[in-house]
Amino acid sequence: MRVRTSILRKAAVLGLIVGGTAVSASCASMGRYLDTRDNVDEEFKKQDEVALATRCAEDIDIKEMQQVAFYACEKFADLQAEKLRAAQSGGDFKTVASICSGETDPLVHPVTKAKLQGDMTMQVRDSFRKDGFQIEHAPREVKDASRIRQIACVMHAKNGDADAFAALAADVKACKDGNAFYDSHMAKFRKGGNEMTKRAFWVMADMAKCNQWDFMFEKLGHWGSEETGGALWGKLAEQGHDVEKLIKDYIDRNKKAPFAFKYGQHLGQNIAYYLASAKHFDKCEWYIPHYKKMPEEAQDAFLHYFAESKCMKAAPLALERLASNNARTRRQACAVLAHIGSKKDIPKLKVVAENDPTYKIEGFDVRVFWVRDECKAAIGKIQLR
Repeated sequence: MRVRTSILRKAAVLGLIVGGTAVSASCASMGRYLDTRDNVDEEFKKQDEVALATRCAEDIDIKEMQQVAFYACEKFADLQAEKLRAAQSGGDFKTVASICSGETDPLVHPVTKAKLQGDMTMQVRDSFRKDGFQIEHAPREVKDASRIRQIACVMHAKNGDADAFAALAADVKACKDGNAFYDSHMAKFRKGGNEMTKRAFWVMADMAKCNQWDFMFEKLGHWGSEETGGALWGKLAEQGHDVEKLIKDYIDRNKKAPFAFKYGQHLGQNIAYYLASAKHFDKCEWYIPHYKKMPEEAQDAFLHYFAESKCMKAAPLALERLASNNARTRRQACAVLAHIGSKKDIPKLKVVAENDPTYKIEGFDVRVFWVRDECKAAIGKIQLR
């Protein structure tokens, strides 16, 4: 009686009760949709991969039943994750590594596989193969696969491929030539995703004990992540290294073109931000002669450092940038001069403050001259000093 009442309620909600015949027809057509989350939980307990995958892959037009199908997708992914954890705890690191790298597809059931192949565009499918973490506008199953792959990569980074980490640590301990082993080692770890690569980074950071500073600067120091290259110099300082002296020595060794190597601009940025955050302000003038030989991105970062350190002798460097063709560069110049400019710089600032053509539209066709505004603010701050 309870089942019959439930059927009638669903038929009424869907507007299908037109007469006795309509009710019976609706009951027959809806019978296969009367599954609940309890049914899905039961199938999950039994580890019935086929049943979960079939529900997950099913096209359903009834909204209430779509929720059950989506829940089945989640439980199917949870089941795959449990299998993955079992493989990890059993020492099956190869399976974990192959799922992390994408060599093994965690969506192993053919029904779900067929659903994916049918629904995914070529572009999304290719993205899925290359990088399971960066998928947009993909079916639910793909996102669940991405979650499984992410679990695999975290496991792999923490425990997997112990031999590769042992080999890396041995090379570091032996103070082997860092430049020689860097590429071969990193090729392995990059396949393991971000977590594994970050772990390898900090193993290699122990090369500081070997005094291979060109390696530290040019292979590690340019990394853009705040958790790696951005944090490296602070960590070395905590270990007792005189980081500012190391930076100056490195720039001196390369004074013809500081940071002139692939990704060198990022090294310059990381160094400038370290100098500012560590408040190494008393010798800021030392960097001025080297500034013009740096890549533009490094110059941007060092201007920020000069502003933070109130390095008044660096003002001419910012003044030159007022004539840049790049609006953001002109705006940065004004912001820097607000800190290190003097009253003699005001005439040049006024030219930009009164004539800069750059604007953006806000609200109801309101023009905002954001470069002019920055320069006006700089003039005000200089006048108040």
